[in-house]
Amino acid sequence: INAITLERYYDKETLVAVYDSGLTVAWCVHKEFSILWTAQNPESTWGCAISSATNMIATSANSHDIYTLSAAPGASRPSSVVSDTSHRGAPQFQGEYRTFQGHGDNVPCVAFSASGKYLASASIDGTFRIWSLESRECV
Repeated sequence: INAITLERYYDKETLVAVYDSGLTVAWCVHKEFSILWTAQNPESTWGCAISSATNMIATSANSHDIYTLSAAPGASRPSSVVSDTSHRGAPQFQGEYRTFQGHGDNVPCVAFSASGKYLASASIDGTFRIWSLESRECV
């Protein structure tokens, strides 16, 4: 595991972990401990963040990219379908993926603003960026 974050996601306490293999796993930790879903990035995944304001998750990777995952329009809340801590058999994330590009090197850190309007990222090239989630542009 390269990074974890714990925050409210669809009104449930949720832990997100990202792995060197590129795997992202979201666990519900509200009353029980069960996997909500998994997602696979093409590269090693370094950072993760949850926005309670928008129910969006961000991950960052060795590909120099940032990915956001948001529930499909009209989708219901995620449901717990796996009751153990293994990710085998867990459902794949269903929703919208967005890619944010602009860093020149690996991106180990991401964070959402409290409002959920912005996403910050930091690269090992010594730069940070603030992205508008609405326009997908660096501000």
